Amino acid sequence: RRVVAGTVRSLQALDAARDVGDGEDGGEEDGDAPPGGLVPALMGHIVRRVARRHTLVMPLGVWIREVLAATARAAVSSPASSSGRMAEDARDMAAKLGPLRNFLSERVECLPQLLRLEGRLALLGDQQL
Repeated sequence: RRVVAGTVRSLQALDAARDVGDGEDGGEEDGDAPPGGLVPALMGHIVRRVARRHTLVMPLGVWIREVLAATARAAVSSPASSSGRMAEDARDMAAKLGPLRNFLSERVECLPQLLRLEGRLALLGDQQL
């Protein structure tokens, strides 16, 4: 929990510094997220970084996979009394994952064109041999 909290604080500070440098207001909705909201806040920061810099997809993809796996494990092992909190966290997490979903959809739409291009380049390469 301390690692997640420290990571969220670091990412918030970096995002705030970037926003000030870009001339934005620098305010974040997350602010100091409550302990239960640290995971959605962390996921929100990771998704924003992936959307901003596409080269970070592979390194941050590991974080996304692990955060989602940990969230799923916690949902399965949590008692029924905390199901309301888990549902609220799940809605928050889904909202934070919207930009990642859009990014992935764009990438999936480009795949057929890239495969055709790769095939054409392979044909050209074979002709030159």
